[in-house]
Amino acid sequence: MNIKEQTKGLTELEKLEYLHNFITDNINYDKEHRSRSALAATITHKGTCTALAQLFLILGKAIGLKVGCINSKILKQRWNYVIIGNTTYYIDETFNVTNNKSKKLFFQTTRIHLEKAPDQEIVVPHIK
Repeated sequence: MNIKEQTKGLTELEKLEYLHNFITDNINYDKEHRSRSALAATITHKGTCTALAQLFLILGKAIGLKVGCINSKILKQRWNYVIIGNTTYYIDETFNVTNNKSKKLFFQTTRIHLEKAPDQEIVVPHIK
């Protein structure tokens, strides 16, 4: 069964939760920085921030979410955002995968990394 079938009938927020849980449960952070693409992450079950953000973007679009990517050169980090209705959710799966306190610490409705990444910019915009 593919991800479209698994999320069929879910609300957009439920799809977002499903996607987040799927990635944090199945992909680990690649400390050797070898798995740098979404494809590599699905094969090796580990990936860099770029791989995790790409995977989130590809799967999110596949299930009908308005998802995009944000990048910071200062922080050397890439993460995602999802727009549902009038709310934007900011999700950093790299920090969620590696965080021992909560897998949802970087799953917020306020912008994340503002102090450390004032240069953050949208590098892949969501599709309207």
